[in-house]
Amino acid sequence: MSTKLFSVNPYSAEPVYEQLKNQIRKSILWGTLKERDRLPTIKELASALSINPNTIARVFRELIMEGHLKSEPGIGTFVANIPEEKLNEEKVEHLQKMLKNYLLEGRIMGLSQNEIREIWETVFLSIKEEER
Repeated sequence: MSTKLFSVNPYSAEPVYEQLKNQIRKSILWGTLKERDRLPTIKELASALSINPNTIARVFRELIMEGHLKSEPGIGTFVANIPEEKLNEEKVEHLQKMLKNYLLEGRIMGLSQNEIREIWETVFLSIKEEER
């Protein structure tokens, strides 16, 4: 597994460990990382991302506790077998958060609910057209 799949911005308001944790989670949700894929070692990621190995160990521990990763001592850390139902729930939850942020941004810009709905419909229709 390449370390190039992940990157962190030390100047972001989001803590580095959350950036990495979210990137791994998204990679699993999007199917970039699949069951049994081996993640880079803590040492490899720490070197590639120039962050403390303890930060990566924390991310791995939390993702193991959440059921996203599993560790095989002496072998490595791998993407866990996540039940399809749980994976789908997480996909829906992730999309809802993203959409909420975009909708709130529209409201902050001063757009009305109807204007946002019209934009949504226009974008949705354009996506349907592109899929044909």
